[in-house]
Amino acid sequence: MKIWRAEAVAQQGRAGEVLSCSADGLVVACGANALKITELQPSGSKRMDIAAFAAGHTVEAGTVL
Repeated sequence: MKIWRAEAVAQQGRAGEVLSCSADGLVVACGANALKITELQPSGSKRMDIAAFAAGHTVEAGTVL
């Protein structure tokens, strides 16, 4: 998976842990803070915004990437 657009957010969790996934962003813990991914490219797929990704994929909070 390639990350095209993201921003740092003040949330906590285990590094690599999905904290939430919605049309607003995929939030993944990164140690001290978290990364809110808003545009990505899944392996073997085209670049897409997070709303399109969330509509076709289920990523449960607590999943470790």
